[in-house]
Amino acid sequence: CQEVSAFALAHLASDRELQVPLVTLGALKPLVAMMSIQAEPRHYAGLALLKLADNFENHVAIAQEGGIQALLRLGRERSTDEELQYKAALTVGTLASNAVKMMPHSSATHGTHGKRMQRSDI
Repeated sequence: CQEVSAFALAHLASDRELQVPLVTLGALKPLVAMMSIQAEPRHYAGLALLKLADNFENHVAIAQEGGIQALLRLGRERSTDEELQYKAALTVGTLASNAVKMMPHSSATHGTHGKRMQRSDI
């Protein structure tokens, strides 16, 4: 039952127009919970989180529901599901990338002498 639900949520989350409504209707809590079980639903839950993270408007809700921690835990596990770990890393990267976009443009940026850090600075 959870596997089918997670698969359905992943499929629905592929539709950009449904991403925010899915989060608003409470899709994150069960997805984050499924990330902690050692079964196939975890794979689809990770995929659904990845899709929902595509939408900038969902990022705060994903963080508040513990989605980032769940994805990081998944990335640290020794797992044979390399595809799932890749999706988790990709999702965390998407969340981090958009968090940087939310940072204020100020001269108080640490160590960059007032300029925003660019990818080439890394």
